[in-house]
Amino acid sequence: MLRGPQRQVPPPVVRPGKWSNPLQLEMKRAELELKRMEAEDKKAEREFRLRQMEMEKRREEQESQDRQSKMEFDLRMKELDMQGERQRLEHEIHMAQSDTG
Repeated sequence: MLRGPQRQVPPPVVRPGKWSNPLQLEMKRAELELKRMEAEDKKAEREFRLRQMEMEKRREEQESQDRQSKMEFDLRMKELDMQGERQRLEHEIHMAQSDTG
């Protein structure tokens, strides 16, 4: 709730002098708009670079995880190959012992 009399802010007054010409005012507005747009562009570029770096970091982390998973898989396959080879040799030993026994 508002209390007391309400004040209205008067519109900006264009003082005679540097910006009294409407064309000069329009030029100044255009310059300010250009600066605002340039600032927005810089901000967008920073955000874009940040997203690129985040994506690169995630890609590197995924590649690292993939390499680790592949190494674990290769190790497990090697273990299974060795286990199969051991069982084959144990079977050959058992067969040789039963032939001589």
